[in-house]
Formats: sequence, structure tokens, C-alpha cells
Amino acid sequence: MNRQSEPTKINWRQALAEVLLLLAGIGLALAADDWFQQRQDREEENQYLVSLLDDFNDTKERIEEALMQTARRRDRSIAFIQALKGQMDSLSDEDLLSFIQDAFFYFGPTAVLATYHDMVNSGDLRLIQDETLRRRLAQFDSDWTDYQRVLDEAFGQWNLMQAPYLVEHTNVSAIYLQEYRGVPLIEGGIIHRDGLWTRDFENLLGMAIISRQDMILEGEKLLADVEEIIHLIDADQ
Repeated sequence: MNRQSEPTKINWRQALAEVLLLLAGIGLALAADDWFQQRQDREEENQYLVSLLDDFNDTKERIEEALMQTARRRDRSIAFIQALKGQMDSLSDEDLLSFIQDAFFYFGPTAVLATYHDMVNSGDLRLIQDETLRRRLAQFDSDWTDYQRVLDEAFGQWNLMQAPYLVEHTNVSAIYLQEYRGVPLIEGGIIHRDGLWTRDFENLLGMAIISRQDMILEGEKLLADVEEIIHLIDADQ
């Protein structure tokens, strides 16, 4: 008769030690992977911050230039109104051309947002750890859209009211060498001064001044936003 084999005893202490060792190995592997991922994320974040800083420094210069040009043309438009009130006969054709060009030529800046839009589209905006910076970037993008509406309103006035009046009543094609904002203008010709003495023309100048002032106010807000973003980027680097 065969003796039944005795059941194998489990060394629970050894088994527990092996399980703990296995768990510790898995934990270390996960920690190492997480450390590597965080390091890679920080490297990518720094690369993005460098690109964002370049973009917004460039944008700042463009906005500053636009503000300077817009303020100069606003002031020239105000001076033009004063000249029309009694000094226009003393102005040469060259001076009139300069006044009209400054009054109705709009200068709008462009923002450099390629890096920010790439981050949004790729989902990499999450790499920016500073929540305030992420929020300010999104706010600037929204404010920039609002600013473009102000520019579009100014250009809309040009297309619908200012350019047609200038072409029909003053022959301002002498100061434009090509099509501008959808209105075909021909080089050459003499300015018809009678068209500059009317209330309609003074109203057009007033509208241009108001548009310029709106552009300046919105542009100053954008400039403040850009300066804050640059400060936040510098602090994160």
C-alpha cells in the first residue's frame, strides 16, 4: 500500500518577501518612467517657452510700431480738419496729398501666434505648468480677435464710404498707385479741392479719427497683455 504524499507546506514569509520585491521593482520602474516623462515634458516646455518668448517679443515690436503710426495719422487727421477750416488755399497739392494719405491709410499690425496655435492644436499647451501663463495666452488670443474686428470696421468704412467719396468727389487716385481694399484707383490726375470743403468730407475725417482712437485703445490693451506674457515667460525660464 502506497503512502499518500504529505501536502507541500508553503513558506508564507518567503512568498510575501517575493511579492514585496516584485511590487518594489514595479514601483521603481514606474517611478523611473514617470521621472523620465516629466524630464522630457520639462525639456519640451522650455523649448516652447523660448519660441513663445521670440513670438511675443516680435509681436510687441509690431504693436508698438502700429500704435506709433496710428497715433501719428490720428493727429494728422485732426490737423487736416483744422486746415480745412480756413487754410486749405495755402496748402500745396503735395501737402494735400500727404494729409489725405495719412487720414485714410490704415496700418494694422500682425501678431505672431504660430507657436501658441501649434500648442493648442497638438494638445501640448498642457506642458505649460504656469496656469496664469496659459490663461493669459488664451486671453490674448481672444483679445487679438476683438482687435481684428476693430480693424475690420475701419477697413469697412474705407470700402463702403471713404474710398467711393474720395474717388468720385476729389480724384484722390493721385496718391494711390494700385487697387486698395477692393477699390480700383488709377495713378495720376489732379485733386478736386471742392470735394474737400464739404460737410460730408469732414464727417469722413471724423469717422477716421474715431476709428484710429479705437485702434489705439485696443492696441494699448494688447500691448499690456503682451508685456505681461513676456514677464511670465521670463519668470518660468
